[in-house]
Amino acid sequence: LLLILILCTSVILTVVSVLFQFVIYPLFYKVSAFDFECYFKKYQTQTMRIILPAFILDILLTVLLPFMPLRSGLINPLLLSYGLMAFAYFNFLLLQVPLNLQLKEGQNPVIINKLIKYNWISVISYSIRVMLFVLILSKLYS
Repeated sequence: LLLILILCTSVILTVVSVLFQFVIYPLFYKVSAFDFECYFKKYQTQTMRIILPAFILDILLTVLLPFMPLRSGLINPLLLSYGLMAFAYFNFLLLQVPLNLQLKEGQNPVIINKLIKYNWISVISYSIRVMLFVLILSKLYS
């Protein structure tokens, strides 16, 4: 059950990352400079309502994972999943959050481009993590 829940949170985070990549961040270009501050405040409030619970749940579930007995052949995929999770979270905290904070000052195409570029790290990390958990679950139940 724990692995299925982690798979579900990974799918949610993958979908959210893809939405940011192809919808939310590109929409920043379309908002007029005059309206950007108001739009950005709404964006932050609304997206944090989705992202923070998903992050917290993902972290809590992943912290429980070492207490689950698994076959030795599944250790490497699990370690890789931890690395991908850490990579995605460090990307978010060290690159994307500071860039988002810079956008509070106003619309900036250079910053938006960087957000789109760095978000690929999240999209790829979460996508691979989903594939790993599907692999782990398939090995467990085969």
